[in-house]
Amino acid sequence: MLRVTPVALLLFLSACGGGQPGAVTANEAATIAGPWGERPDLPRVDVPLDDSPGRGAASPLVTLVVFTDFQCPYCQRMAPVFDRLLAAHPDELQVHHRHLPLPMHPYALPAAMAVEEARAQRGVDGFWAMHDAIFECAELSDRTFLQLATEQGLDPEAFASALRFQNHVGRVEDDLMVADRVGARGTPTYYFNGRIVLGSLSLEELETIFQEEVGLAREAMSRGIARADLYAAAMRESLPEAPPRPPPTATARRRLDRRVLYAVPIAERPARGPADAPITVVMFSDFECPWCANVLPTLEALDRRYPGQLRYVFRHNPLPGHSHARPAAAAAMEAYAQQGDEGFWRMHDLLVENRRALGRHDLAVYAEELGLDLPRFEEALAEGIHEAAIDEDMALARRLGARSTPTFYVNGRVIEGAVEEDVFVVAIDDALERVEAAVAAGAEPAGVYDALLREASSEAVYRGDR
Repeated sequence: MLRVTPVALLLFLSACGGGQPGAVTANEAATIAGPWGERPDLPRVDVPLDDSPGRGAASPLVTLVVFTDFQCPYCQRMAPVFDRLLAAHPDELQVHHRHLPLPMHPYALPAAMAVEEARAQRGVDGFWAMHDAIFECAELSDRTFLQLATEQGLDPEAFASALRFQNHVGRVEDDLMVADRVGARGTPTYYFNGRIVLGSLSLEELETIFQEEVGLAREAMSRGIARADLYAAAMRESLPEAPPRPPPTATARRRLDRRVLYAVPIAERPARGPADAPITVVMFSDFECPWCANVLPTLEALDRRYPGQLRYVFRHNPLPGHSHARPAAAAAMEAYAQQGDEGFWRMHDLLVENRRALGRHDLAVYAEELGLDLPRFEEALAEGIHEAAIDEDMALARRLGARSTPTFYVNGRVIEGAVEEDVFVVAIDDALERVEAAVAAGAEPAGVYDALLREASSEAVYRGDR
């Protein structure tokens, strides 16, 4: 609960013919009952402001806290509505932002890093300038964020570093903890003096809610609550947390620490590219995952950009919701067993190209097309010969924190999702510098991967854990 700062409140005591003002102590002020607790039909919850960025009235009648995901189309739709409400009531309303990047939006967290780095460089005004600019963008990407930073005169190197290493993720994680407590599970979720409101509403609907809250605030002031203390007083009469709900999946929201190098073993796994390539990219993938298919043109572009410098190693992570992904993984491993790396990647390409046709008969057709020993292929799948290898890959994925597909490790540096080429380029260029330093220090080119990762982490490290 928020604590009220000690203040002196002046009450005018009514009597026939007038009255004299009486001083109220801080303790007495904190006991004045406001009208919010008298309205159980308008449930509200204690939402702390902490150091969340706000704009609007210095001493508002109504404080609006918005939990936002920058890639959420509904948040994008509501942002100008909130702006119009604020423009209509600049002396009565204050709006605060708190982060709620959803797992299915790959650019929501980078966007949060962008606005927080703008805040770090230019204060609250910088935050809101970047906030508004991002919501005006038709599409989000790391390139977009860097362009906005340039346009707003931010330090480009510091900005790029903040995005790359998630420098401000601790602030986001603090907001996620608050979101879990106050019941903000989707976006946008917002609170008028703690009053819970969900989803997209029109300006007229928001105006109705706002005026109801203004009425309660003015009633509170008539009882002796100072305007500067309205929000704290409303929070005293709010629930400490949202009504009971299923336990939050807090770990699903934790983010891998991108600053950490991870030791990802590669022995006895399908690979393509030179064995002595300076860069090893380990990819955890799922043959039924559309994002795994979508990222392949990016990997081909990287091969053209870094000829002879990249080696890809494949590890399986069939997700629970993809019923055909695990049999497809077994088919690929049998192709590897019969025809080595070349057979695996040929099967890989067929499976990805036909990811909507991965039934047992389809797999046999692909095996026959590749010239595999079909009876041996059928026996391998029926007997589960490759299940242990697949289980081993999945266990490794869990240990390293690779919960989604695709997840890549570029010489140990993690990249999550089907990201743009530029994201890989930054990681690869950084890895090449580390390789050059390792070779200069005496490492053999063929063994540089093992040398670099000798001191790397063998299990997931999350931001805030260290």
